[in-house]
Order: sequence, then C-alpha cells, then structure tokens
Amino acid sequence: MQHTSTKIYDYLKRLSKAQSATEYLMTYSWAILIIAIILIIIFRIGIFNYSSLSPQTCIAESGYYCHNIVLLTNGTLSFTIGQMVLPSIKNVDVYFVPANGNLDDAAHTYISTFENDQIVNIKIQLPTTAPYPSSYSLGTSITGQIYISYTIGGITHYTQIASLSTKSSGSGNVIQPLYIPITLTNSQTSNTPAPFQQMINITESNYAQYITYNSNFADFEYTYLNGTIIPAWIESNQTGNIITWLNLKKGISANSNIIVDLKFEPNTNLLSSSGTSGIGEAPQLSSTYAEYDDGGDVFNFYSNFRGNTLNTSKWKIYGAPSITIDNGLTLAATSGSWMGIYNSVSYNPQLYINDFYAYFTGLDSSNGGPTKTIGWEPGGLAEPSYNLGDASTTDYTLWNYNNNGAATTITGGTTSTYQIWNLWTTSTASYLSLNYGIPVSSSTDFTASTSSEIGIGGAINTGESIKVQWFRLRAYPPDDTMPKVKFGNIN
Repeated sequence: MQHTSTKIYDYLKRLSKAQSATEYLMTYSWAILIIAIILIIIFRIGIFNYSSLSPQTCIAESGYYCHNIVLLTNGTLSFTIGQMVLPSIKNVDVYFVPANGNLDDAAHTYISTFENDQIVNIKIQLPTTAPYPSSYSLGTSITGQIYISYTIGGITHYTQIASLSTKSSGSGNVIQPLYIPITLTNSQTSNTPAPFQQMINITESNYAQYITYNSNFADFEYTYLNGTIIPAWIESNQTGNIITWLNLKKGISANSNIIVDLKFEPNTNLLSSSGTSGIGEAPQLSSTYAEYDDGGDVFNFYSNFRGNTLNTSKWKIYGAPSITIDNGLTLAATSGSWMGIYNSVSYNPQLYINDFYAYFTGLDSSNGGPTKTIGWEPGGLAEPSYNLGDASTTDYTLWNYNNNGAATTITGGTTSTYQIWNLWTTSTASYLSLNYGIPVSSSTDFTASTSSEIGIGGAINTGESIKVQWFRLRAYPPDDTMPKVKFGNIN
C-alpha cells in the first residue's frame, strides 16, 4: 500500500512539472511570436534594408570630379562632374551604368564639349526596366558607374570616371540645396600660407533666381566637397557684388587647385556668428551691430570693437588718447602727441596684410601737419606712419618717420566716408592701397622682416580723429597674387 502511494505521488509530481513547463512555453512562445511579428514588420518597411541606408556618394577616379548627387522620385538623376585629364574633348556622352548592368543598359545624355578644369551639371532620366528599379519611390537605392565616351582621331573611347551610390530623396517639387562648384587655382610656385584667407566676389545678377541677401538674411554658405562648412565672412554688398572671404585651413599648394562649393539653401537664413555653421558678415552690415560677425574665425587677427569697452585682451593703450568704444572705435587726441592702441602680440609684417575699415575727421595740414595713422608699429606706434588724407585736398600723404618728416603726396580719393584701407610690407618696401587697388603710397622706410606689433594711432593732433569699425590681419598671398576663382555651373 505504501509502495503504491509513492508511485502515485511521483506520477502527480511529474505531471505537475510537465504542466508548469507547458505553461512556461506557452507564455514565452506568445512573447517570442509577438517579437517575431514586429521584426517582420520592421524588415518589410525596409529599416533593415542595407541599401536604404546607403550613403549618397560619388567616388571619382583620379583626375575627375563628381559631387552633388540627387535622385528624384520621377527617376531624374543629377550630379556634377569635372575633368582635369584632357585639354578639351568634344561630342561627349555621359552614361550611368547600373550595378549588374553594362553599357548596353546605360542611360545617358549628351554634352557638346568637356574642357579641362570645367565643371558640368548632368541630368539623366533613368528607366524603370531591369536592371533598374521598377519605381523610384522615396528611399529607393541605386548604385552604378559613370562613364564618358568621346572620339579622338576617329577612335571612340569609353572611360569610367566615377562610382555612384544614392537613393531617392524627394519629388521634383521638393526644394533641394543648390550648389556651384568653385575652382580656386594657385598658379604660383609657392604654397599659400595655411590658413589662408581667399577672396571670392559673387556677382548677384548671375544667380538672381537663387541668391537672397540683405542685412539680416543670407541663403548661402561655403562648404568643402565633403560637406564641411568653411568659415566665411561677407565684407560688403555694393553695386551687385557680394565680397566674401573664406578661411582655407590647409591653404592651396603651389601650382594646384582645390574645389569648394557655394551652397544655396532656399528660404533658409544661414547668417551665423559661430564660424562653424552658415556664413558671417561684417559688423556694420547687420541691423544689430556685429550680430552675425564671425571675423574672429576667418582672419588671423580681428577686432570689431563691439560694445562699449576696449577689449584689453586684444589691445593695449599707448600714450593718452581719447578712446570711445560704441560699436566701433573713435580715437582722438587730447593734444598733439604720439598715442593710440596696439596689439602686443607680434607678427612678421612680410607674411600678412593689414586691412581696416575707417574714416578720418579734421585732417587738415593747418592743424600742425600730416596725421600719422594705422600700420605696423614696432616698439609701440613708431613706424611706418601714413597720413590717410588732408581734408582740404583729399590727398594721400605717406609720412616717412625716419626720414626727417619727408612726405610724398598722391592725389585721389576721399576720407569723408568709411573705406577699406590695405597696408602690407615686402622685403623692399611697404605699401598703402585703398579698396584693394594699386598702392596710393609706398615707402622703403619700413621693410622689417622681424616680428612687429600692429596698431591704430600716431601723431594725431587736437581736433582730429580716427573712426574704425573693423580691423583684421590676413595671410599674404604668394607673390602678391590671389588664387584665381572660377565658377562652375549651378546644379
């Protein structure tokens, strides 16, 4: 009896364990099933589809350029190409060959000529038959190669110039960023300094349907080909020309070029003072002084005299000037004497150009002689010294401090409004120009190659003043020649 009871107990115990296991499996099976269904749904909508995550890239072969790929939902594929291999080729076909296809499957378009260093925007309508996708709905991916064909000496050549990977990013009505590739060519035998400040003049009429710029809105910026923002600064917008400056961190090598993009973002304000996004502008251009000024990120030394106090981390006082800082600098004299402000950090004057945006009041020879102003000032505002105008004659006078006061007067210009003055030094002379023009004054008095301070001031007499809104130092271009700027086609 005892034995039989034990068997029954063991049986019931095993039965209880089996029931628990069944319940366990049932519970977690439902959980696993739900997870599986979720994974299937996610997989079906393409989240795990590698091709839908593929980046938009165009990798060019050596000597060729490919960038700015856009694939629309109507099957229009656009991209920008360039070549620096052949001097000039004519009757050129551009092909897109899809992956797993060949030239017989290629979609193509025709361009008449393809010059060396030319940038061309290409648009190709892709079919919807194999090996192409059956549709180009949002997110559809496609990869392939770009070829060109051309004829030389009666022989037709087919050359692969790039490999492309992209996906559909919108319909033909979607506003896409627009790009202008710009080739910057340093034809000199020496590298530019690094960093290097490159001037680019945008003619607004050439891009009237794309560009929007006023004091508080700009829809453009500059980028490298990998999309990285280039610190840039708008200097002026006059007579339909927007003068901009770029800070090229690595400069441009001798006898070579680089390509950057001028990017338009319609309906987007890209003005920014950060230096890492958008584009900045000179302090006087915005309605709120220096609101979008990123000059400190663009130039080697920069000051906009914002606010109401002198920035003593940048400027030291020499003598006893009357200084007023009110979103700009006014420097006046309490009596005729050497005075001003200077930066105690030294720079080699043969490596930089000193620019400033200023005008002068009360400059009259009857006040005691030429007013010495702004320049390289070794030892604290000593030389070279320039009289930037005489109120009675609107002449420019170069005053050689170490030459017993001898002066050279050159007629021209005016000092009644703010203008951009440029001062630079070579191994043989120092020069002064107005608005990047030919030198209005030159001197052999100051040719130092040793490091010197930069300053604003001089022997200003009572009743005279200097007003400055910005002051900068930029790299001297090789052989005094700014790299050539060539705009490509917008795309």
